[in-house]
Amino acid sequence: MKAKKVMMTVLAAVSVLSMSANVMAAGSITNAVDTNKVTASTVTKKIVGDKTEIATEDVDVKLEEVEADTFETDIQKEVDILNQSDADTIVESAFETVFGVENIPQVDFYEAAELTQENMDLSEFKFLSPVMNLIIEGEPSEENIVEVTFTVNNLTDKIEPFMLHRCEEHGWEILKAEKVGDNQIKVGFHSAGGPVAVIYRELPEDVGETETDVVAP
Repeated sequence: MKAKKVMMTVLAAVSVLSMSANVMAAGSITNAVDTNKVTASTVTKKIVGDKTEIATEDVDVKLEEVEADTFETDIQKEVDILNQSDADTIVESAFETVFGVENIPQVDFYEAAELTQENMDLSEFKFLSPVMNLIIEGEPSEENIVEVTFTVNNLTDKIEPFMLHRCEEHGWEILKAEKVGDNQIKVGFHSAGGPVAVIYRELPEDVGETETDVVAP
């Protein structure tokens, strides 16, 4: 009888560990971005004669977790629903929950201030972080880009990161994110901060790998 109790206890413990492992495997995106390690600078280009001079200036920036009253009511509702996502949530599915299948807004892709692709396919992307609140001192614009560097703890070589941003002018948009370190990305903002989230899409498998059934000459 004691042996059965011991066995049941062991099985229960294994079950709990298994459930915990499954939860972790599902991919928590909480604390994925270090809110204490974010920097920003403006980049100004000036043409002098036949040369282009580039000057940078540090800008104060803060990245905060979203509270219950961080944004205006309508935006807060959108963000609260998006923040129910985990690492397995497809961005398109999250937007369907927010707006409805027939009312998903067009989400365009920008490289800093340049529109490079309209109506991105949101089914390609998943969340790498929750939605956060980015506060940039100053006034970013198409002529005054602010480059913000984020530290992303769960960045890997197998994924391509992007920044989902709710722009004051364009609504939800996707911004190019440049990897500048093992766990850092740099993003150019053409408008004030606000709701931001790191999203990603998986990179294709390496091209040109030798097939297992092919014999080299």
